[in-house]
Amino acid sequence: MAIKLRNSIFLHIPKTGGKTVSDILINHCRGKYIGHYIYDAHNIPERMDEANYFCFVRRPAHFAHSLWYHRSRKKDNKFGQRWNWQPNELENVCQDSNYVKFMGKVANNPGIVLRYYNHYILSKKNMLVGRLEFLGADLFKILYTYGESINNINFTDLSHLGKGNFNHPVHKKWIKQIERGERELIEKYYSC
Repeated sequence: MAIKLRNSIFLHIPKTGGKTVSDILINHCRGKYIGHYIYDAHNIPERMDEANYFCFVRRPAHFAHSLWYHRSRKKDNKFGQRWNWQPNELENVCQDSNYVKFMGKVANNPGIVLRYYNHYILSKKNMLVGRLEFLGADLFKILYTYGESINNINFTDLSHLGKGNFNHPVHKKWIKQIERGERELIEKYYSC
């Protein structure tokens, strides 16, 4: 979904904390949805090239994990079937109802998560990118940079987001393999 603020537009990349960010922007920053908040959730607004944009990304293995679990469950809307894979490279190439096979396909397609993100990020020139794992701090920096009004947001309450639950041994394997293949994404957004 896109949300228009006074000086910027938030673009929601799926499974990167967009619902949380959207709730904050609507409830505390006087944000307004562009299009329908569910059915236009991941559309990119046309003809707004001069606007300031921002979005969030997530570490690639955590993103893939979250995407698979999201696709595996029934949704509460009129398109609510399980396995509603979307028409993009990552989901076309990697889709599988078996979690291990899905994660293996993501791991064996280096750069596929970055290319997924770039669909949203590269289409706009004035773009700031935050990280879900640092949502509070990054959101504050972005809103401050763009001169947005911030009303009663406790940014430290957001530090628990994006951590994921990776206690199962297979997860550690996928984190290493997927992040090795997504080195460019890690260097671009997670190197200090």
